[in-house]
Amino acid sequence: MRDTAEIMDWVRDNQDRFRIKGSFDGYETWRFDGSLTLSLPGPLNSEAEFVMAVAAQYGSDPEFTAALAEAMDAEVVAKP
Repeated sequence: MRDTAEIMDWVRDNQDRFRIKGSFDGYETWRFDGSLTLSLPGPLNSEAEFVMAVAAQYGSDPEFTAALAEAMDAEVVAKP
C-alpha cells in the first residue's frame, strides 16, 4: 500500500487522466483513464481538493485502488 503523499503527488502530476462526467446530489462523477468511474464528494473547487478527494478513494474503493496502483506501477517500470 502506498502512502498518501505519494498518491497525491502522482494524482497531481497525472490530472489529465481524470475527466469529470457530471455532478449530482453533492457528488461529482469522474472517469479515470476513460473507463473506471469514481464518485467523489463535491463540489471540488481547487486542485488541492481534487487531489485529496482522489487520494481518499485509494484504499477505500478496491477497483479504483487496483487501477491506480497498476497505473503507478506501469509508470515506475517505464522510467529508466
